[in-house]
Amino acid sequence: MRIIILIALVILTAGCTKSSDTKKSTPQKPSIADEMIDGVTGRTAVRHGRKAMDTIERVSKQEAKELEEVLGK
Repeated sequence: MRIIILIALVILTAGCTKSSDTKKSTPQKPSIADEMIDGVTGRTAVRHGRKAMDTIERVSKQEAKELEEVLGK
């Protein structure tokens, strides 16, 4: 009986490995635990806030540059 269970276990686990090609082609997603920690600590909100701040600064610089070109300074 033990041999049958051992053989069944080996057969079931033999096909469960991923090839190295699939790991390279698919991007890694953060685990649910990582997402929960980021949400509870506010890391996600801070990251989004910094990204928004960078976008605002980039747009402001571009508008200032265009305004200087129009005014001829």
